[in-house]
Amino acid sequence: MYVEVRPNGSKWWRLAYRLNGKQQLKSLGVYPEVGLFDARRLRDDFEPIPAAAGPSLEHVFREFMLVKKSDFTTKHQALMQSRCAPVLERLGSKAIADLRPADFLPLLRTIEERSPSVAKKVRTDFSQCFKYAVAADIAERNPLSDLQGALKPLKVKHRPALTDPVEVGKLLQFINENPTVGVVTRLYLQIIPHIFPRPGELRIAKWSDIDMDVGEWRYTMGKKNNEHIVPLSKQVMKLLKELKKFTGSTKYLFASVPDENPISDMTATQILRRSGWSARHCLHGWRATARTLLVEKLRFPVDIIEHQLGHVVRDPLGRAYNRTQFLDDRRAMMQKWSNFLTTLMP
Repeated sequence: MYVEVRPNGSKWWRLAYRLNGKQQLKSLGVYPEVGLFDARRLRDDFEPIPAAAGPSLEHVFREFMLVKKSDFTTKHQALMQSRCAPVLERLGSKAIADLRPADFLPLLRTIEERSPSVAKKVRTDFSQCFKYAVAADIAERNPLSDLQGALKPLKVKHRPALTDPVEVGKLLQFINENPTVGVVTRLYLQIIPHIFPRPGELRIAKWSDIDMDVGEWRYTMGKKNNEHIVPLSKQVMKLLKELKKFTGSTKYLFASVPDENPISDMTATQILRRSGWSARHCLHGWRATARTLLVEKLRFPVDIIEHQLGHVVRDPLGRAYNRTQFLDDRRAMMQKWSNFLTTLMP
């Protein structure tokens, strides 16, 4: 086993072995994405296959997942393996070089009948696998690229969001004055409009990620575990200090009682649903509300807002800005946003 340096500077792990009396060469992935430990593991797991058959789809898929493991969270890897399992069950033993678009299409359509969005993801997963196989000289082409557009287009489901400041004020007043809402859920509903994260990210927020001295919430998000920074306004800090009285001794900000796990994802949603607000606004809708009103009412630049939403923002050369870019501007924006929300409540 050795590292081959290609003319373009890329480095590949190679494994030399003999099969049927002939010298063969096996690719084990790109260095340094595949480290020495993983390269040795791939070498030890490798079983030479007669040239007539070639590597199987399942073999290459496992290799692809191992090579890419640093790019995906453990949860994302598990989801990929789960949704790809039906295809691997049917095609996993076949030589990857022999597979054609027609092998995948009926399987994808079967998945599509159950869940169009999952079918799209499965097509993307195997397309990425084949792109790796082509780069590693395991396959000549990617048959999934021919299936672009073969599946039905997904129906875009827009999440309802308020953009009228008067209506936003009414909803905030409802949240503050609703006597049927538990204290932890109420504080969750009060905080989310001020910082507009994805609801699930706030629901599982940890006290260890909150810097009460600096006034920041730092956490990792997405399948690549990118760190995101949320500056916390004076209003949010006041709410967190109140919340700390109830859940400060637990791991999670919004811990339920008595098991100390995060509150259910339906707990806050049901409050909006039972009160009739859910048809006009959902928890995720605070992101659209903030983006719209920060531009139209407070006149903040879109780039700064997109940064705060956790979206990738690129410079004129196409490079992604650092996560700390515009942090001072974002801190000022978040305080002005909280001030604006405060003025909307009677």
